[in-house]
Parts: sequence; structure tokens; C-alpha cells
Amino acid sequence: GADWIAPTAEANHPFGADSDGFSHGRITVPAGADIVLDLNGHTINRRLTTYTQLGSVLCVDGGKLTIEDGAGGGTITGGFTGEYRNWHPDELDYDYGGGIIMKSGELTFNGGSVTGNRADCAGGICVAGGKFIMNGGSVTNNIADRASGGIEFDRGSGHEINGGEISYNQVAGVTASGTSVNGEGGDGIYIYGECPEVTMNGGSIHHNKIVNSDCGGGVFVSPGVLFRMNGGEICYNESSECDAAIGLMWNGTTSLANTGAAELNGGLITGNISKSTSLTGAITCTLNNSIKI
Repeated sequence: GADWIAPTAEANHPFGADSDGFSHGRITVPAGADIVLDLNGHTINRRLTTYTQLGSVLCVDGGKLTIEDGAGGGTITGGFTGEYRNWHPDELDYDYGGGIIMKSGELTFNGGSVTGNRADCAGGICVAGGKFIMNGGSVTNNIADRASGGIEFDRGSGHEINGGEISYNQVAGVTASGTSVNGEGGDGIYIYGECPEVTMNGGSIHHNKIVNSDCGGGVFVSPGVLFRMNGGEICYNESSECDAAIGLMWNGTTSLANTGAAELNGGLITGNISKSTSLTGAITCTLNNSIKI
């Protein structure tokens, strides 16, 4: 096989052998499809260089996608979607998920690298519905203007991180043209209030950096959401304000609906750096014996 590279950087140019399976220039997995994509050391590159609505590389829209990389070194890159002033809160795929947007269905990520993508939010992957399982591979060196340089969980259920790495992603707090925006944090992963729970059993969230934004360099947890950590590592992340490892958002009351929650049962949290003191308040955090901090 060969690399799959868009012949031009035009927003809606379908790349590949023909136009089947494309929607607005994205490779799309529709309802009823069950696809195993083995990158096998090759690159899928959309080659976008400016903000483009619907500018993700891949879109899971009701089907099932499993991403493998048998030979190693395969990449999904070149997505560049959304811009702050064009934010569409009810249509996340316009502005979210530079590399991959999952609207519904199931995405299993076993290998390859989602890298070199940019979005308003979720520079690497946006989970807007369905079920996401990460067993391997990497989400690395992606940029978000406002929130979640790596993976953003907005909706859906049963999401798991069992392996792989989420690393060297960045929340810039500015657009590509240099306009300052209201950053929201969550550089490694951001878990939004309509996604009830995310479980981390393994893998590594490391060296993610919030440059000019809010809290949660590794993980940011919105009110009403539970982040459960049974294993893995959250290490060497950096926040420009507070909570470099795990940021738990709260809205001033102690009910779970108004706070983010973390249940820490195992794994390692170390070497994370905040430039200001950690915020405290009505935060729910459960520490069990096997966690190492």
C-alpha cells in the first residue's frame, strides 16, 4: 500500500481512490459499516493548513472503526477544523476533533498515531457520542485553541483508556492567527458534563501543556462527571494556572451535579507542574491505597 494524502489542501477535496466513504472531505464510517483500518506504517494526511469547518481527517458517524498499525509508524494527520468565532455548540463536528470526530458508533484505537492536527477544541480526537476504547497507539503533538489538545469526551458512555499514550499536546489559549480565546484546560483529556464517566486502566498521559488557559494539564473533569483511574500514569504535565495533573471543576456546591469527581484506585501521578496554586473547594476526590502520588 501507499500513503493516503490529499492531492490539494482544498477543504472538500475527497482524497483516495474515489469519493465513496467521504463526507465534506473526511473519511467517514457510516451506520452499518464495520471497518478495520490497518495503517501498516503509512500516513493518512488531509493536508489542511487553515481553519476549515468539518476539517477532521476521519469521522465515525454511526459505524464501527478499529484502527491498527501492524508495521508501526503509521499516522493520521493534517486535520485543521473550526475556529473560535465560528463555534457551533450543537454541531461539534464543525469545530471539534482535528484528527478524528466520533459522532456515534464505536471507535477502538489499537495502534498508530493521531498527530499534527488542530481544532478549536479536541485537537486530536473528539468523542461526541458512542463508545471509545483506547488500547494502544498515541495521540500526540496536537493543538487545541480552547480545550483538550488530546482527547475530548463530550457524550456517549463506556469509554476506556487501557493503553497507549496521550502526550505532548497543547492548549494554546490563542487561535492560529494569534487571537486570544477563553481557554478551558484539559490538555491531555477533557471530560465534559454530558459524558458520565471515563475509566483509565492503563496507558500514559504525559508531557501535555496548557500555555495560556485554565486547569487540568493532564485531565480536566467537568461537573457531574467521574474520572476513574485504576492504572496507568499521569506524569509531567504542565498547567499555566492550576491542577497540572487532574483538574476538577466545581460550581460552588457539594453535589456531584455541580462538581467534577475523581476516583483514584491505582496507577502513578507524578512530576506535574502548575504555575499557580491548586484550586480547592467542593471537589470530590477518592484516594485508595494502591495509587502512587
